[in-house]
Amino acid sequence: AAYPSAWEVADGQQMRAAEEDDVDEEEQQALMDELNADLDSLDPELEGYLIRDEGELAQKSRVWDEMNKEYLEEQAAKHAARVRMAEARGIDLATAESVLQSEKRRPRKRKNDGGRGGGASSAAEAVEEELRRNRALSS
Repeated sequence: AAYPSAWEVADGQQMRAAEEDDVDEEEQQALMDELNADLDSLDPELEGYLIRDEGELAQKSRVWDEMNKEYLEEQAAKHAARVRMAEARGIDLATAESVLQSEKRRPRKRKNDGGRGGGASSAAEAVEEELRRNRALSS
């Protein structure tokens, strides 16, 4: 019988973790150790792509951070805004994230037509109404 690879076990573990949200730390560490052992036995051709030197890793991280500076600043600003929103509403950050996600999913309501009645009864009437509205905006 063929045993699953560490990668297959990790995929299964992630799926279970997403379902259960309660993963034993020792089991997770054992799995990570097995994955690291698998990395050590990779094809020699792939060896050139792995970063094992801490200095090289630090240098590449600095380069990546510099190249993506704007993105990182935007993400930091978004995070700070979420923290402020959570504090203002008196909720924790995880709840604030859930609130923001639900607000994103809500369909937007159409603008009120200013009390001029319902929608047009035909396509031609709708076009005429839009033309009148656009003339009023442009003058």
